[in-house]
Amino acid sequence: MIPLVETNYAPNGRVSDKPYDHFSLLRTLEAAFDLHCLNHACNSTSKVMNDMFGG
Repeated sequence: MIPLVETNYAPNGRVSDKPYDHFSLLRTLEAAFDLHCLNHACNSTSKVMNDMFGG
């Protein structure tokens, strides 16, 4: 599965070869807004999607 992110903070057409899941998206949002982790978002398997935003 190839993740797709719509954002104004990164170039268009960015593609990642890393596997992400819905917990990765949740963890990314929590990191962006400095929120505490919910459910399994902070498991070691859930990665922040930095490469999708140029980070």
